[in-house]
Formats: sequence, structure tokens, C-alpha cells
Amino acid sequence: MYPVRASIQAFIDTQKLRVIPAPEYTDVLWDNLYIERSRILTREFILVPVIIALIVLWIFPFTFVVALANVQKLAQYWYLSWITPILERLPVAVLGFIQGVVPSVILLIFMSIMLPIFRMLTKMRGYHSYSLVEWNTLTIFSIFLILNVFLVSVIGGTLFDVLKAAIDNPASLIQLLSS
Repeated sequence: MYPVRASIQAFIDTQKLRVIPAPEYTDVLWDNLYIERSRILTREFILVPVIIALIVLWIFPFTFVVALANVQKLAQYWYLSWITPILERLPVAVLGFIQGVVPSVILLIFMSIMLPIFRMLTKMRGYHSYSLVEWNTLTIFSIFLILNVFLVSVIGGTLFDVLKAAIDNPASLIQLLSS
């Protein structure tokens, strides 16, 4: 056994009354080490709703981008009928680029913006090590990806069809939602 491993240091968590192995000295987030427990709890109560609101509010730009993937279907709605003359003048290659490449690039930009934001908010929560910050950042980012990319892509693609049918015939809304 190596002497360093034999003399492992302990981190005493006074709030939970437990002793756990301390993180490596290169992994310690020194700025957060001396934050009082009451401030950590206050930050938790503030930042968790901010993170949840950010994930939920990010659904709207995602839905717009998903709808952009099928511009021709959007042009069928009366409130977006002004797009039809523009689409008719566009070459097929440009329209294919707008529907195929542009939404993917915009989604990629949205996702790459969110990761540093989540990392910053997670650091502000008061974790003591970089590995805990990364673990929690990736947990939040996974939830973000599941909700926004998967659910919005699946639901957002059919949402406009359901809205159009509901606007055209409101009496069939219950039957439409049940099918």
C-alpha cells in the first residue's frame, strides 16, 4: 500500500454527522469550501427553482426550432400564411438546407449554451469539489436533454397539427386528445 493512500484525509460533514474521504487537493473547489451551511441552503432554495424555470422556459425556443424543420407545414396555418410566397420563390436546395441543416445547428447551439450556464449555477450551489459540480451539471443537463430534445422534438412535431385540428373543430378536441 502506498503511503499516500494509507494516510487518506477525511472530510467531516458536520451537518450530516458523517466522515467521508476528502477529495483530491486538485479536485477541491476552494472558493466554496468555506461557505456556511445556511448560505448553501439559501442558494439551494434560490438556484433549484431558477434551474427548473430555465429548463421549462427553454422549451419555447426548442419548439420553434423543431417547427422550423417542417416549414411547408407551418405555411398552411392562416397566421403563418405569409411564408408561402417566400417558400415558393426559394430553390429546392435552399429549402432543404433550411429544413434539414438549420434546425440541427440551432439546436446544437442551444445545447452548447446551456452546459456552461448549468455549470455556473451548479458551482454557485456550493459544492466542495469539481467532480461534484460536474456530476450535478451533467445530471441537470441530462434532464434538460430528455425534456427539451426528446420530448419537445416528439411532441413539438405533432403539436401544430393538434392545434390546427382543435382550432378548426373545437368539439373534436376530446376525441383528438384521446387518439
